[in-house]
Amino acid sequence: MESTRVYDKSRLDVLIYAQDGRGVGHVSRSVAIGMALRRRYSDKKVLLMTGYRHCQMLIGDAPLDWLKLPAYETLIIDGKAKGKKGETNLKNCYLGPARSYLLKSVIEEMKPRVILVDHLPMGRRDELVASLNMTAGTDTKWLLGVRAYPGNDKVFWSDDAREVFAEHYSSLLWYGNLAIPGKEQRDRLAAHFNTNPADLGYVSRLLEMQHWQPATKTKVTGVFSLPWLSESSIKLLGMLMHFLQKRAGKNEFYRIYTQTAELEKRAPDLRSQLEELPNCDVCQASNSYFQDLQSAKLLVCYGGYNSLCDILATNVPAVVILRDMQDQEQADHVQRLQEEAAGLIIGLPEQTLEETELHENLISQLQHQAEPTNRPWLTGAERAAEYIVSILG
Repeated sequence: MESTRVYDKSRLDVLIYAQDGRGVGHVSRSVAIGMALRRRYSDKKVLLMTGYRHCQMLIGDAPLDWLKLPAYETLIIDGKAKGKKGETNLKNCYLGPARSYLLKSVIEEMKPRVILVDHLPMGRRDELVASLNMTAGTDTKWLLGVRAYPGNDKVFWSDDAREVFAEHYSSLLWYGNLAIPGKEQRDRLAAHFNTNPADLGYVSRLLEMQHWQPATKTKVTGVFSLPWLSESSIKLLGMLMHFLQKRAGKNEFYRIYTQTAELEKRAPDLRSQLEELPNCDVCQASNSYFQDLQSAKLLVCYGGYNSLCDILATNVPAVVILRDMQDQEQADHVQRLQEEAAGLIIGLPEQTLEETELHENLISQLQHQAEPTNRPWLTGAERAAEYIVSILG
């Protein structure tokens, strides 16, 4: 029986879809744009859907509502992403259809005017295809948002993705800047999807969060951000522990943000050793990260889009660890940003990293005095909100 509960005036204005699995970049960008929409256009009805379980931590006190999908989990093996059972303990072959049904049900009931999708036109494991087909011929507008460096994901650059975009999407949003990743990234996108992207700039959740959570100075000297763990990152944590041991007694304090339960499971002895250090605190990712970064002198993080935006937004000298991924997206992106922000970012490859090299670069960045600078192209969240509302009319 067809639902009669949803009337035209109560339609959802914007549904934001963020795929989940390996990192938090897709979700973080989507949250930032959702927060910008709620801040600039408080009358608009906005909903975010994702499987990322810590999404509320990213949102904080901002009035952005969201729905939790059953989550995917991903392992990195030889530079490739491999799926594994998530917290529901369902195999991906069962989880995909279930998520597809949930997405389709929400879209059918709430009839969003605009749907913003991050990265993959068909969604993770094609979970948006049923919803795309259902809305064909309606007035729902689908928008695709893409990060500055899309990487070389075969699914993203496939003929299927191009054909789905051509059939169902009305706009392509590019979260980059011509002066940094270079014109070739934008031109490659334009050629693949046969459309002219809207250049919106980098999307920084941290900058958007400042409107909802005023910055408060803390006494943290350095922040180590390892939001997801692997064998390589456990090794990295061991190197960082040795660095902290050497810095004891220097009136410095460091905070490590990581998956505390996963660390306890994988390396309980290492966690105990870290927690025994007088100059270190180990904690789960939370919005205190936002506060700590405002006054930190050093950031250690991986080279994902979100972390790089944090560096540029706060101007905190950073050592960026480059994961050994086959598409080389992080390494290429960091290289371009190093040219734009001289001295602010040092990139080190994770697989070949030696402890002496890491420690020398950490000390170098602690001593680096970054010059204050204005980067107007970091306002991509606000510009994306403006673009979406222009489509809503």
